[in-house]
Amino acid sequence: MGTVEQRLETERDKDGEEPRAAEAEGGAAQRSDGPPRQDLADVLASIRQLVTAETAARVSKREEAAGLEGVLILTPEMRVDAGREDARSGEILSEGIDASGLPGHGAPILDEEALRAVINAIVREELQGELGDRISRNLRKLIRREIGQILAEERESSSQG
Repeated sequence: MGTVEQRLETERDKDGEEPRAAEAEGGAAQRSDGPPRQDLADVLASIRQLVTAETAARVSKREEAAGLEGVLILTPEMRVDAGREDARSGEILSEGIDASGLPGHGAPILDEEALRAVINAIVREELQGELGDRISRNLRKLIRREIGQILAEERESSSQG
Protein backbone atom coordinates (compact mmCIF):
# COMPACT_ATOMS: atom_id res chain seq x y z
CA MET A 1 0.00 0.00 0.00
CA GLY A 2 1.52 3.35 -1.04
CA THR A 3 1.34 6.77 0.42
CA VAL A 4 -1.60 9.11 -0.09
CA GLU A 5 0.27 11.05 -2.76
CA GLN A 6 1.05 7.88 -4.72
CA ARG A 7 -2.56 6.75 -4.60
CA LEU A 8 -3.84 10.13 -5.75
CA GLU A 9 -1.27 10.20 -8.56
CA THR A 10 -2.40 6.82 -9.87
CA GLU A 11 -5.99 8.02 -9.93
CA ARG A 12 -5.31 10.89 -12.36
CA ASP A 13 -6.96 10.56 -15.75
CA LYS A 14 -4.92 10.44 -18.91
CA ASP A 15 -6.29 13.91 -19.70
CA GLY A 16 -4.58 15.35 -16.60
CA GLU A 17 -7.81 15.87 -14.63
CA GLU A 18 -7.76 16.08 -10.86
CA PRO A 19 -8.01 12.75 -9.02
CA ARG A 20 -11.38 11.27 -8.25
CA ALA A 21 -12.26 9.27 -5.16
CA ALA A 22 -11.16 5.65 -5.22
CA GLU A 23 -13.51 2.84 -4.43
CA ALA A 24 -13.05 1.33 -0.99
CA GLU A 25 -11.75 -2.03 -2.21
CA GLY A 26 -10.32 -1.45 -5.65
CA GLY A 27 -8.16 1.32 -7.02
CA ALA A 28 -10.45 2.13 -9.96
CA ALA A 29 -11.69 5.67 -10.35
CA GLN A 30 -15.28 6.23 -9.36
CA ARG A 31 -17.47 8.49 -11.47
CA SER A 32 -20.34 10.09 -9.70
CA ASP A 33 -23.21 12.00 -11.20
CA GLY A 34 -24.00 13.43 -7.76
CA PRO A 35 -23.07 16.86 -6.52
CA PRO A 36 -19.36 17.77 -5.98
CA ARG A 37 -19.90 17.53 -2.24
CA GLN A 38 -20.39 13.80 -2.54
CA ASP A 39 -17.11 13.52 -4.45
CA LEU A 40 -15.36 15.49 -1.71
CA ALA A 41 -16.86 13.26 0.97
CA ASP A 42 -15.70 10.17 -0.92
CA VAL A 43 -12.19 11.58 -1.30
CA LEU A 44 -12.03 12.42 2.40
CA ALA A 45 -13.28 8.95 3.33
CA SER A 46 -10.61 7.37 1.12
CA ILE A 47 -7.90 9.55 2.65
CA ARG A 48 -9.05 8.63 6.15
CA GLN A 49 -8.89 4.94 5.27
CA LEU A 50 -5.40 5.28 3.83
CA VAL A 51 -4.09 7.24 6.79
CA THR A 52 -5.64 4.81 9.26
CA ALA A 53 -4.17 1.81 7.46
CA GLU A 54 -0.71 3.39 7.22
CA THR A 55 -0.75 4.41 10.86
CA ALA A 56 -1.80 0.93 11.95
CA ALA A 57 0.95 -0.60 9.81
CA ARG A 58 3.59 1.74 11.26
CA VAL A 59 2.46 1.10 14.82
CA SER A 60 2.42 -2.68 14.38
CA LYS A 61 5.90 -2.60 12.79
CA ARG A 62 7.19 -0.48 15.66
CA GLU A 63 5.66 -2.84 18.22
CA GLU A 64 7.13 -5.90 16.51
CA ALA A 65 10.56 -4.31 16.36
CA ALA A 66 10.45 -3.35 20.01
CA GLY A 67 8.76 -6.55 21.17
CA LEU A 68 6.15 -4.53 23.06
CA GLU A 69 2.92 -5.94 21.70
CA GLY A 70 0.87 -5.51 24.90
CA VAL A 71 2.48 -2.31 26.20
CA LEU A 72 0.94 1.11 25.66
CA ILE A 73 3.54 3.75 24.85
CA LEU A 74 2.46 7.37 25.16
CA THR A 75 3.91 9.70 22.57
CA PRO A 76 4.10 13.52 22.64
CA GLU A 77 1.25 13.63 20.11
CA MET A 78 -0.98 11.90 22.68
CA ARG A 79 -0.45 14.56 25.36
CA VAL A 80 -3.36 16.63 26.57
CA ASP A 81 -2.88 20.36 27.03
CA ALA A 82 -2.87 20.40 30.84
CA GLY A 83 -2.41 24.16 31.07
CA ARG A 84 -5.83 24.75 29.59
CA GLU A 85 -7.50 22.52 32.19
CA ASP A 86 -5.65 24.19 35.05
CA ALA A 87 -6.75 27.60 33.85
CA ARG A 88 -10.38 26.51 33.73
CA SER A 89 -10.26 25.00 37.22
CA GLY A 90 -8.80 28.27 38.51
CA GLU A 91 -11.67 30.15 36.92
CA ILE A 92 -14.16 27.85 38.62
CA LEU A 93 -12.53 28.34 42.01
CA SER A 94 -12.41 32.10 41.61
CA GLU A 95 -16.09 32.18 40.66
CA GLY A 96 -17.10 30.20 43.72
CA ILE A 97 -19.30 27.15 43.96
CA ASP A 98 -23.02 27.37 43.41
CA ALA A 99 -24.36 25.04 46.08
CA SER A 100 -28.02 25.54 45.23
CA GLY A 101 -28.20 22.15 43.51
CA LEU A 102 -26.36 20.26 46.23
CA PRO A 103 -28.27 18.22 48.82
CA GLY A 104 -28.48 19.87 52.21
CA HIS A 105 -28.10 23.34 50.76
CA GLY A 106 -31.01 24.60 52.83
CA ALA A 107 -29.44 23.44 56.14
CA PRO A 108 -29.41 26.14 58.82
CA ILE A 109 -26.09 27.79 59.61
CA LEU A 110 -25.09 27.35 63.26
CA ASP A 111 -24.28 30.39 65.34
CA GLU A 112 -20.96 30.63 67.17
CA GLU A 113 -22.26 29.28 70.49
CA ALA A 114 -23.87 26.24 68.89
CA LEU A 115 -20.70 25.58 66.90
CA ARG A 116 -18.60 25.76 70.07
CA ALA A 117 -20.93 23.29 71.78
CA VAL A 118 -20.68 20.81 68.90
CA ILE A 119 -16.87 21.05 68.77
CA ASN A 120 -16.65 20.75 72.57
CA ALA A 121 -18.75 17.56 72.51
CA ILE A 122 -16.65 16.03 69.72
CA VAL A 123 -13.35 16.81 71.49
CA ARG A 124 -14.64 15.37 74.78
CA GLU A 125 -15.69 12.14 73.03
CA GLU A 126 -12.27 11.79 71.39
CA LEU A 127 -10.40 12.48 74.63
CA GLN A 128 -12.29 9.73 76.45
CA GLY A 129 -10.99 7.05 74.09
CA GLU A 130 -7.54 5.72 73.21
CA LEU A 131 -6.43 9.09 71.89
CA GLY A 132 -7.25 10.69 75.23
CA ASP A 133 -5.23 8.05 77.09
CA ARG A 134 -2.18 8.67 74.89
CA ILE A 135 -2.45 12.43 75.30
CA SER A 136 -2.75 12.05 79.09
CA ARG A 137 0.27 9.75 79.22
CA ASN A 138 2.40 12.13 77.11
CA LEU A 139 1.26 15.11 79.16
CA ARG A 140 2.25 13.36 82.41
CA LYS A 141 5.71 12.60 80.95
CA LEU A 142 6.11 16.23 79.91
CA ILE A 143 5.10 17.51 83.35
CA ARG A 144 7.49 15.09 85.11
CA ARG A 145 10.33 16.18 82.84
CA GLU A 146 9.62 19.88 83.49
CA ILE A 147 9.42 19.31 87.27
CA GLY A 148 12.68 17.33 87.14
CA GLN A 149 14.43 20.18 85.29
CA ILE A 150 13.17 22.78 87.79
CA LEU A 151 14.30 20.66 90.76
CA ALA A 152 17.72 20.13 89.14
CA GLU A 153 18.11 23.89 88.61
CA GLU A 154 17.16 24.57 92.26
CA ARG A 155 19.73 22.03 93.50
CA GLU A 156 22.45 23.63 91.39
CA SER A 157 21.60 27.13 92.59
CA SER A 158 21.48 26.04 96.28
CA SER A 159 24.78 24.17 96.05
CA GLN A 160 26.52 27.15 94.41
CA GLY A 161 25.24 29.76 96.84
